[in-house]
Amino acid sequence: MSTILLIGLALWLPVMVYALLGLKDEGHAWRRLKRRRVTAIGDARPGSVVKVVGRLGLVGEAARAPFTGRVCVGYRAVFVAERDGGKASQVEEYGDLLVVDGEAKALVKMDGAVAVRILLSRARTGTFDAPPPELAAFFARHGQGSSYARDGGQKLHWVEETLEEGDDVAVFGLAEAVPPLEGSAAPRLTLRSPKGAKARITNDPKLIG
Repeated sequence: MSTILLIGLALWLPVMVYALLGLKDEGHAWRRLKRRRVTAIGDARPGSVVKVVGRLGLVGEAARAPFTGRVCVGYRAVFVAERDGGKASQVEEYGDLLVVDGEAKALVKMDGAVAVRILLSRARTGTFDAPPPELAAFFARHGQGSSYARDGGQKLHWVEETLEEGDDVAVFGLAEAVPPLEGSAAPRLTLRSPKGAKARITNDPKLIG
């Protein structure tokens, strides 16, 4: 496979991955999210499925994207090694997220079925003739062994998307009430995956509505 073809493959990997994983049908779900009425965090009824919007905040320590080193709230990384004949690997890492709307806050639990849609213009791409050794731990954590970082002839193409603190986001999920903090009347809320469905979060302005 030529280098030019591989670079083209890397640039289009997000679209290809969506197709390969059968996510094309999810476009309908994202369009429904866009049309759904926004509920203020303070007005969400426990047990209801709602859409809230706000600024993305951190819960705990920030993450660091593996290829660019960008500090972020979470990331999606897709990579393909020249030696693997175009087979793509995808890694997504997100901790719990915080959505802030004025004084009100919603904690988004990422431990269930969650779909994340990241603005494609946020994607960054690149190629390593040989990935630096510090990526060995990342590859090992995700079942790739250490050969990417060890073998000098292993050319790697990658695409990386990030959710970042301060992003405007929309979140769809099942609302659970949380008592206000002592000395504060600010509403608090937890959002989880609804039964039989996915929680959804996006920083794409076209879908926030």
